Amino acid sequence: MGYNRHARNRGWWGYMKYIVRKYGSGREPATDLERRELEAVRRAVDETFRTRDGASRVEFIEMIYWRRSHSLQGAAMKIGISERTGLRWHGEFIKTVAAEFFGDASLREDKGKKKGEKEL
Repeated sequence: MGYNRHARNRGWWGYMKYIVRKYGSGREPATDLERRELEAVRRAVDETFRTRDGASRVEFIEMIYWRRSHSLQGAAMKIGISERTGLRWHGEFIKTVAAEFFGDASLREDKGKKKGEKEL
């Protein structure tokens, strides 16, 4: 079996997706951990709103995770963006939630960026 360079990320990635889904349930947090999870998602939503196309990005995440009305591809079509842009927005949001939850800003960095490429 070959080495998968992304295998180490699957644990936190799945956990972040799980807490994003929980955020939309409307259930009040019962434990300190649940409060921390909720706060990480709230901060990520606030930060996302402040980005370029922030309202569209949050609507995109809302359709996928909270309303559960669209797949990632369907939400991208509804918003009017390419599937690739939808994948990027999704990844950036999950990384932002992780950075807020773990307090590690390096999780936001895009290692796949070309040298000298600027972020918008």
